[in-house]
Amino acid sequence: MDPISIAAGTIGAKFLEEAVKFLWAEAGKILDRYHKRKEGPIDDPAPAELKLPAKRIVDIDAVAKRKNDLIALRGILLAYQEGDQEITPDDPALVDAVQKLLAVVGEVYHQPVPGLVVKGEQIIARLGEKGKATNIDAEGVTRGTIDGKQTIIDNEGESTNIKLKF
Repeated sequence: MDPISIAAGTIGAKFLEEAVKFLWAEAGKILDRYHKRKEGPIDDPAPAELKLPAKRIVDIDAVAKRKNDLIALRGILLAYQEGDQEITPDDPALVDAVQKLLAVVGEVYHQPVPGLVVKGEQIIARLGEKGKATNIDAEGVTRGTIDGKQTIIDNEGESTNIKLKF
């Protein structure tokens, strides 16, 4: 299965906005089914890039194990869903929450979901003596691919192509 790419220039901010709205609502539907102990399919189309089937069966036992994660991650997305926070592909907290919630939703539906792909390219003509440049700064990535290219023509400063923190 191909990874989901949310970096600007691949799928981009529009996809990320759709993913936030969908995953926030989907987590709510899953939790509602869990609280009502209602079996049966959820029959709403998902954005194609998420690679989830139109009919999805909620595994109540899987929800019981991941309920707290669903609640916490849905809470993080609320600020973006309500428009209090801007949805941008370079927001590491947002990307992390979307990635984690997508994995939990996939687990609840017994559907494999791809990891995210972050791609970045940075071209700098001159980086001064006290200058610093980081192309991709990723934190808490649990799965997926990070690919970066950094070109600095005249470098007197500090440059990092990809910075990872686990």
